Amino acid sequence: MALPQVAVVVLLLAWGFPLHASVVVLLLTGQTVCMPRLLSDPQRFAAWYNATGTTLYVLGMLASAFAVAALAGGAA
Repeated sequence: MALPQVAVVVLLLAWGFPLHASVVVLLLTGQTVCMPRLLSDPQRFAAWYNATGTTLYVLGMLASAFAVAALAGGAA
């Protein structure tokens, strides 16, 4: 889950979107903070991670989508 986001950050930087890349990095950092809790007891914390970590992931996709829309000339 984290490695594709790192690839997205690299692409965003290559395409000239450092602000969007920074947002994704911040959100990925939040997910990374949440992951040890999930991994400590997956059965107990799966619902919690779905509410927190997955939300951070989706917000990162949203930030990336704004950059891609700008790259495509605003067509979405």
